[in-house]
Amino acid sequence: MEHRIGVWDRRNPLSKEEIAERQLAFLEYQKQYNETGDKDILWFKMKPLIEDACKSAVIKINGSIGFIPNYEEKVETSVYLIIKRYTKNKDYNFGSLSSLAYYAALYASRNKDIQSADQQVILRDAIAFVDYDRLESVQVSFDESVSQNYTTIDGEKYSVEDLY
Repeated sequence: MEHRIGVWDRRNPLSKEEIAERQLAFLEYQKQYNETGDKDILWFKMKPLIEDACKSAVIKINGSIGFIPNYEEKVETSVYLIIKRYTKNKDYNFGSLSSLAYYAALYASRNKDIQSADQQVILRDAIAFVDYDRLESVQVSFDESVSQNYTTIDGEKYSVEDLY
C-alpha cells in the first residue's frame, strides 16, 4: 500500500488525520524493514517520516516561538540517532513515531555539547547587537565626568580621580 503523505511545514501543523496516516505508514515501513532489512526502505521511506517527526519534536522541546539555536543540528542528531538504532539492529521496532522522535529530540536538545553550542550562538548573536561606537562614547563621557567630579572628606576637597 502506497501512502500519500502531506508535506510537513513548521508554520502549519499537521492535522490529527495526517499524523495518524504518518503513524500507519511508519509502522508499515518499519514492518517491511524488519522483515527484509532493505536499507532503501529505511532511508527513502522511513527517514522522511522520522525527519519530519524530529523537526516537530525539536520545536516542541525548544519552544515553538522564535529562534531555536542549532535547530538543524538538533534535528539531524535526532534523525541519525534513530537511524542508527535501525541499522545496528534490523529487528528494532518501536510502536509510536512521535514518541520515538520526541525522546531522540530530547537527547539531542539536552546533550551537553549541543547546549554548549547553543550558548555560543546566543553569545555570538548578543555580541552582534552591541553598538561599540556608542559604548566608546559612553566610556569617554564617564571618564570625563569622573575627572570633573569632586568630593569632600573631613572638610577637604578631593577629586574623585585622585581617590583611585
